[in-house]
Amino acid sequence: MSNPIQPPSDGVKALCDHCDRLIGAYLAGVKTKLDTIGRYESEVEFYTLMKLMLRHFESLTVLAREDLVLAPLATLLRAQYMKQVSELDGCLFPLIHMSEVRWVLFLRSGTTQAKKLAESIHLPKVVSTTYEARRSLYAEFDTAICHLLKEMNYSIPNLWEMLKELKEPYLYEFYILLSAYSHSNFEAASLYKEGFGGSKKIGEFTAASDWTSI
Repeated sequence: MSNPIQPPSDGVKALCDHCDRLIGAYLAGVKTKLDTIGRYESEVEFYTLMKLMLRHFESLTVLAREDLVLAPLATLLRAQYMKQVSELDGCLFPLIHMSEVRWVLFLRSGTTQAKKLAESIHLPKVVSTTYEARRSLYAEFDTAICHLLKEMNYSIPNLWEMLKELKEPYLYEFYILLSAYSHSNFEAASLYKEGFGGSKKIGEFTAASDWTSI
């Protein structure tokens, strides 16, 4: 890109190179695991979420190398939470049933989206009907899994409980801050203006600090 607004520093470029190496190492390692997963939904979803995260990772490095103001945000929170591990007798192991509980929470995001689209009066009937069938399928599977989990005394947490269990409750504030950009709300638009009313200044006020964790 010619005339970047915020050219990347040598440190940012080095970090991008490191991210590329991490992506390559993960993809090489995961090929040896795919034939051993599938019994639990959370196992499968962890790998699909990780692949989605890699796409975010790659887009971040490509755009950051061109111009820091283009660098998008990405998150690993849900995948990290889904596959949290515990220690027993000095050995780390995944809490697979708790992972399934957390997968149900993820499934419900799909149920909510399907419900909204199924109820839309602006979509063709064939489309809304398809989403209603999908919502019903998700909900039935949700109920069946939750019935089994309830028998083992597991319950479904919310986002705040997720963060507390990860011992990272401070991330809730980051979630509020960073989701502004993906939700395109007022805070996100403030990157392109300063002040209010007659004192408003229009421009590009993005800084490298906007794309890094505090």
